[in-house]
Amino acid sequence: MDLILKRFRDAAGKFPKYFAISMGLSLFLAILNAAIPWGIKEFLAKITDKNNYHTIVVGMIFFALFFGVRMLVNMAWYVSLDQFGGRYIEDLTISLEEALAKTYYDKIENMQPSIIRNIMYTDVLNVFRTIGHHIPSIIGSLAVVFVSLIVSFFFDINMTLFICVSIGIGLFLSWCSRAVLAKTAGQTNMVLKKHDQWCTQFVDMLQVVQNNPIYNYYAKRTSDNLNEFIRTSVKEDTRSVFWNGLVSGYNRLFSIALSAILAIPVAGNSISNLVFFTMIADLIMEHSQSVEQLFQQIVKTQISFENVEQVILLPEAGGRKTISQINEIKFNNVSFSYMESYKVLDDVCCTLKKGEIIRLEGDNGSGKSTFLKLLAGMYSPSSGSIVIDGNSILELDHESLKKKIMYINQEEKCLNETFRRYLETMIHRVIPDQVYDELIEFVDLPNDQRIIKGNGSSLSVGQRKKLYAMRLFLQFDQADVIILDELTAGLDLNTKEKVYSRLLDMVNEQKKILILVDHTPLKLVPFTKIFHFEAGRLTIK
Repeated sequence: MDLILKRFRDAAGKFPKYFAISMGLSLFLAILNAAIPWGIKEFLAKITDKNNYHTIVVGMIFFALFFGVRMLVNMAWYVSLDQFGGRYIEDLTISLEEALAKTYYDKIENMQPSIIRNIMYTDVLNVFRTIGHHIPSIIGSLAVVFVSLIVSFFFDINMTLFICVSIGIGLFLSWCSRAVLAKTAGQTNMVLKKHDQWCTQFVDMLQVVQNNPIYNYYAKRTSDNLNEFIRTSVKEDTRSVFWNGLVSGYNRLFSIALSAILAIPVAGNSISNLVFFTMIADLIMEHSQSVEQLFQQIVKTQISFENVEQVILLPEAGGRKTISQINEIKFNNVSFSYMESYKVLDDVCCTLKKGEIIRLEGDNGSGKSTFLKLLAGMYSPSSGSIVIDGNSILELDHESLKKKIMYINQEEKCLNETFRRYLETMIHRVIPDQVYDELIEFVDLPNDQRIIKGNGSSLSVGQRKKLYAMRLFLQFDQADVIILDELTAGLDLNTKEKVYSRLLDMVNEQKKILILVDHTPLKLVPFTKIFHFEAGRLTIK
């Protein structure tokens, strides 16, 4: 609960204007709601005193106007809640995206991308409902209860105390019933899920069932599952009827007792008192139950707040030192393990220097991709150190590192933009028309303003690789380290030779560190080193 309140205070602090408006409207609504019983009491007293139809007509016009104003205020309140919650969900979502963008990618893999997607959608929506609706609604309902009690105390203290005690008992019974019914419903759902899994298994095994004498085995298990469901359903229905009947009966009993007390002379024996205190009791009961229901819903969202907090607290990759140039990179006894158990790289030592062209080779799962992700700063070493020009990679600013190390991997996806817009977004600058036209002609891509769809799935493998080649040449001057993981796989031989010829001319001219994972024949690229990976160990040829 502390975490939920922390997030609510955070939202109120970041957007005080929207919070103040929603709270002001909430208080105003509470006063309007509490004024209804008082207004009806006065209206009935006037009718009794004046005893004419004119008073009724005037009173009804007044109440029509009053309810119209209350409706407008209520609409304004809901709009204010949407604005308050909406601003916070925007701020929270951007904070999550920033945390994910700036952390090490192995932390994301440990959490699993599918879980993170669920956090960014389902859990964030739960936080939005709690911050933007549930908590403000509780505050609003408590304000209605508080103002109603003040109005009631003004007329009769003893009757107000009776109402408070009676409603308190009713709320306690309601709370107990919800707790019991929620637990029982959970047991029923578990039994249903078990039977659902069994039905799925039976359908999957139908071919085996038809070819083997095992139907009786499935019939027995099905019968057992359904008998368990019947027993659980009977228990749930029995408890449900009992607790719902108990709460409903108590509420009716309270209403009868209240009416009976107000009917005796000592309590006023007037229609206006009967209507007034009955409406006050209903108002307090309604909003007290609303507080109880909302509180239970808030408690259920605790896990969503914890999940969101887990993402926000992900460690930020790198440090604060900026880097303007990379001349040398050293791996000193670097090892890496997934989730501190499965070792992918083991005691890797190597040096990469400016002007070198290095080929990475090894079977799938041998450690090549992990080595590249460590080099690019996406992973942090489990042990050992990576040193760039005398500085630990853990001390270097992650943003400046991304500018100096260009990493194009075989699993990279595209933005859903036009070719040109995608490239300009990736390299952070506008591409001159002449440069763009020359490059798109060089790689032989259509210059038709098509929009990429499905993050690149609408393109063929060759078209995606040609786009990556264009990005390579556009971004080449900014980077000191070029990492290409299967860049030319899927390209025809002519395009592959053109790309490598141009790339090698640029590397020789500017003396970059070039690292390739490719099945390109050795005669086409003059490698200075070959890094061979096998079972996480590195051998340099």
